[in-house]
Amino acid sequence: MIYKVFFTETSNDINEPYSHKEFLGLWEKKDGYLSEVRFPKKKISITENDNLIEVLKETRICKIYLENPDPEMTTEISVEETNQVRGIYYPRIYRGIAHDDLSSFSLLGRDKKTIEAFNIPIDENLLVNSIEQLNTLSEFLNKILRTVFPAPANFDAYGFDIRNLIILSATEFEAQITGILKINEIKPDKWNYTIIDFFKSDKLLRLSDYEVAFSRFPDIPTMSPFSSWKNASSFQSLDWYSNYNKIKHDREDNFHKSRLIDLLNSISACYILLLAQYGNRPIINETLSNYWKIVKSPQLDISEKLISPLKDTEWEVKKYNC
Repeated sequence: MIYKVFFTETSNDINEPYSHKEFLGLWEKKDGYLSEVRFPKKKISITENDNLIEVLKETRICKIYLENPDPEMTTEISVEETNQVRGIYYPRIYRGIAHDDLSSFSLLGRDKKTIEAFNIPIDENLLVNSIEQLNTLSEFLNKILRTVFPAPANFDAYGFDIRNLIILSATEFEAQITGILKINEIKPDKWNYTIIDFFKSDKLLRLSDYEVAFSRFPDIPTMSPFSSWKNASSFQSLDWYSNYNKIKHDREDNFHKSRLIDLLNSISACYILLLAQYGNRPIINETLSNYWKIVKSPQLDISEKLISPLKDTEWEVKKYNC
């Protein structure tokens, strides 16, 4: 079991209420021992009859916070259970490593986070193919933007090349998000996956928390193609995706909906899906940072992140239960 440990101090003066809660770290209780997640080899013996909080109070970090208490304050150590399990990861769902947030030292001049956060097993061929597909889409986009400059005044511009690239990029979005749902055994509501099924993915990928910008085109406002899903309790449509279906199935009546703004959103959605699956890995950053930059990304609680196994070879895949 993994626990979040907190130090809390509360004012004893009812006329001046004050409370402060500080996170002290993640601790693992397993096989009769207690250890801080960052330092699994430093174990403390603990039995089933031992009080977890009382044992924690004897650790160095807790003693530092509990010593010399303010007589006007009540201080205590508290714990919260998490659902984290060491060495478990979900395929094509990026979560980062929890104990990267708990360590600030560098190794050979490199941030430890850069080294540890990307040791989670992935299908490298799938990642490279997705990057190359997005590179191809961006090359097509460049040709269009040499004719129709991507300024807000031109966002409603439409045409055949814009329509065709919307269909290609939205199809890539569908392929990737369908693949994520399939590998995690999240079945469609009906025979085939639809946008209603894709909406479920916001819970596991946090797509609506991403905001990106086009590095080479500062006139384009930041893009958040999944923003309408944020905090939605029931299905919400995506305008760009709705227009994509209309221009794909009924071009004659909906040709005017082949808009530049929908193209920018659909191709940005593919970039965000890469980040949501794999994180901003060096290969993604080095290849695509000259085209996109991340403005906002999900701020995950430490209890939502992964705990590295004791050895990289001990990672265990688990399907995400939506």
